[in-house]
Amino acid sequence: MMLPIISVLIGISLMYYIRQKRAEKEMDEIVSSISPSNDSNENIGTRDLCLELLRQFNCEVRIEHDDIYFTYQNEKFMIEASNESAFITIWDLHWDMVDSENVQDVENMKKAVNRTNHLVHNTVLYILYKEEKSYYILSKLQCLLMHNIPNTKAYLAAILNDFFRTKQCYSQVLDDIGKDVQDGTILN
Repeated sequence: MMLPIISVLIGISLMYYIRQKRAEKEMDEIVSSISPSNDSNENIGTRDLCLELLRQFNCEVRIEHDDIYFTYQNEKFMIEASNESAFITIWDLHWDMVDSENVQDVENMKKAVNRTNHLVHNTVLYILYKEEKSYYILSKLQCLLMHNIPNTKAYLAAILNDFFRTKQCYSQVLDDIGKDVQDGTILN
């Protein structure tokens, strides 16, 4: 009576063991099929890799202190990068402005920033410059940048291009809020 139960348990254990070994073998094959990068970028740090990629994009690059300022597709960006960390922070600087004395525009801008942050990968922020009586809108993203990311140039280009999508999304949300205000159907 116990023999059939033991046979079933052994059979299930054997099937599990075979599946596990097969999965491990497939994973090993996948890992070994990924050829290591032969880029010249293989042994450089994150900051140096970032500078190299920006040069490949033909960006105008200016370094101030630890920050890398550059122009990409006529848009001004800044990157904080270090050779000691694989993370970078990219800033799309001051791409919109709102007069701080126009209460309705400020309210609409704040709502647009909040809604946009729910829709995009980047973080949209606003900063008040009291002496100029203006709010400036900017966006940022923290991400990895390492030589062993496949096709780092396309990866960084995709990240930078996403900032343009963020600005388009913000503009559309701001337009929608403006229409809601005109129609009297203000949504929070």
